[in-house]
Amino acid sequence: MLPRATGNAGLCAKPGNAYHYGELDGFAVNSELAPKRYPPLVQEISALLPKPFYWQRALNEYRCFFYGPVLVKRDYRGHRRLQQRFRASQRALTDFFELGIALIADENTASRRLRIQKLGPKVVGNLFFRGTGYAVLVFPVC
Repeated sequence: MLPRATGNAGLCAKPGNAYHYGELDGFAVNSELAPKRYPPLVQEISALLPKPFYWQRALNEYRCFFYGPVLVKRDYRGHRRLQQRFRASQRALTDFFELGIALIADENTASRRLRIQKLGPKVVGNLFFRGTGYAVLVFPVC
């Protein structure tokens, strides 16, 4: 179960939350739920997990959590807030998980480029869901 989870749902909005002079500038949500409790898109990703490999192991062989969504208030974009949330999540969850799994819509090219270049996740697969393509990304939590 994720640390600082709300109830027993396995959702964790911290440590990704960040404040700037008392104002919430964005947040990151990390989750670990029973597969049927996720929305259909995430259930679709979960069904793929035996197929993609990371470092010669199938993703379902790792202790994984889902990273995202991540939102940064427009006024704070470009101020390293995304990287700060990402690194904070990695540090906080290192004792609980080996990998984080993220999803980015193919049409969101700027976000995809930013996350891959700045944060370093690896694209391990692609998914089409209800007419939209997505990249499935993973990153180590250490």
